[in-house]
Amino acid sequence: MSKASSNTGFLNIYVLIGASHIIALALHVDVVVMLTKFLLMPALMLHVYKHARVSTVLRNRLLFVLFFSWVGDILLMFDENNSNFFIFGLAAFLIAQAAYITAFSIA
Repeated sequence: MSKASSNTGFLNIYVLIGASHIIALALHVDVVVMLTKFLLMPALMLHVYKHARVSTVLRNRLLFVLFFSWVGDILLMFDENNSNFFIFGLAAFLIAQAAYITAFSIA
């Protein structure tokens, strides 16, 4: 396996999960939508962790941002059951947005 193809492994997985998510949305396959939504951010986080060519500080901040974006996505998947999920999901996205600002202000 070449160096270039090994660097895109997790990115390819992310793209495959993303395409599956879009197809599942179009076909209204809710179980697949939930599964792929749950897997999207972790796949992107793995790619950033393994292959981001940035400083360790910036990489860790990006992982922090992606983690809270993922938490927000997951919480909003369940907001129909309890309105607290919506509030906590918004709070997770707010943390992610603030972390984006600080991450790129140091870059």
